[in-house]
Amino acid sequence: MDEYQVPMVALLGVPLLALLATVSVRWVPEGHVLVVTRRGIVSRVTGAGLRLRWPGVDRAEVVPVAPQELPLAVRADTADGRDVRLLVLAHVTLVPPSPLERFVEPLASAEVAAQRVLAEAVRRRAVADLAEGLTQSWPSLVAAADAVTRPRGVRVVDLELVELDVLLVPSTSVTAARGSG
Repeated sequence: MDEYQVPMVALLGVPLLALLATVSVRWVPEGHVLVVTRRGIVSRVTGAGLRLRWPGVDRAEVVPVAPQELPLAVRADTADGRDVRLLVLAHVTLVPPSPLERFVEPLASAEVAAQRVLAEAVRRRAVADLAEGLTQSWPSLVAAADAVTRPRGVRVVDLELVELDVLLVPSTSVTAARGSG
């Protein structure tokens, strides 16, 4: 019976060790970091290559740190009540979190904050002054978007206006509600 126990241990042990190795090792590509958290708090941040983590204890997320584009869709009313839609492409880089910080997915929260900055810029202008006003204040909008996203771990390097739509005619549901009242 002893002669069968050794092969049985090897037969069960080798696949178990292989499984443990595959869930413990994580590949991190160039331009990314591995953020390892325990109970939502960053325990370590490592660079590219093969990295170890404790399955069941650590949660590991691969986060890109190379420059990337973040589309921002903004809908706001101008100071004179016209509906405006902006499509802006934000050129961003992610700043890796520091150990002992609470980890929050950076892009989603930064997207909302940058959209608020752009919507507020639209609200401060009349539709006739919108294009020129946005063009003149664009550097300050980039700085304001960077200021609100930086605490979230995202740096806004530049903003690119892709599309600006102004609805000059009110929607039919609004005119129908006004006409029936």
